[in-house]
Amino acid sequence: MYAIIKKDRRRSKEDRYKGIDEEVLLIDKLSKDLDPQTRYNLYKERAKELLAETRKYLENKDFIQASEKAWGAYT
Repeated sequence: MYAIIKKDRRRSKEDRYKGIDEEVLLIDKLSKDLDPQTRYNLYKERAKELLAETRKYLENKDFIQASEKAWGAYT
């Protein structure tokens, strides 16, 4: 069990380095048994949330965070 948790943490660090949103990873892992339309809706809602966060960062002229959120919505 410990090895699995340790491996997941390492993967999470790698994914964060690549700019992959943790909630999207969670959706991916938990929704494997769901029908494609439901999975699509989950990803779409998360992308909308990330785009809303992007707008807030752009309004505050925090371009680095805005670009990270936009990238998360795209991937």
